[in-house]
Amino acid sequence: MSGARDRLLAPRHPHGVNGAWGYRTPAIVGLAAFAMPVAVVLVGLGACTESPLLPTLSDYVHHARAGLAFMVPLWIVGLFLLVAYRGHTLLDALLSLLAGAGAIMAAVFQVAMELCITDRGPWADRLVVRELHYAGAIALFVSAWAFCRCSFPRCLVRARTPGASWRRTLFLRCARVIAVSAVLLGVAFGFEDALGIEGLPVIALLETVMLFAFGTAWLVHAGLTGNFLDELRYGTERSGEG
Repeated sequence: MSGARDRLLAPRHPHGVNGAWGYRTPAIVGLAAFAMPVAVVLVGLGACTESPLLPTLSDYVHHARAGLAFMVPLWIVGLFLLVAYRGHTLLDALLSLLAGAGAIMAAVFQVAMELCITDRGPWADRLVVRELHYAGAIALFVSAWAFCRCSFPRCLVRARTPGASWRRTLFLRCARVIAVSAVLLGVAFGFEDALGIEGLPVIALLETVMLFAFGTAWLVHAGLTGNFLDELRYGTERSGEG
């Protein structure tokens, strides 16, 4: 058991994340996570005549322009995590694979659900499509929690990053926000009628909070709040040595 754990947590590269996109990928992922709920709401603000805000972020995909604002950031997050982010450890790589696949599933199967509604798509069972959309979203947020709770704090210990204490605290708080929001999200989904929140943007608000926590953690991990120049210098030094 300890051998498998050691393999999961052993550094894969002497300098952590590497490659052409190594230091840019966390920043791009973080910015996309921030941009998605903001863009979706702003673009789709007038999409629903009964309410200025829709109950969930996924609901905006039924409107063409807002649907693009929903899908494009998810595809950016998914593709960069699947292709560009290499991670510090095998655990990082597995979490990145899970989160990237989850983001793309959430985007693809939400669109497929719309095709089912309008009878334009090949999907015979809308319920199955909906569950696949939810599975993708769950995979994305579970991975986001694991990155904040396990992966990013360990990176600070290995790299001996300046300001590691406050960064670690921020990562753990982001993980807590994601976990609490996920529990509240489950309650809102399960007891929507009983709580009298049907039609209200409660779920969309919780999804936004989770995405902001996810984005904050990735931006700090990218070093945009303090150590980006240090990381860039180390990457340049390594390139010179090669």
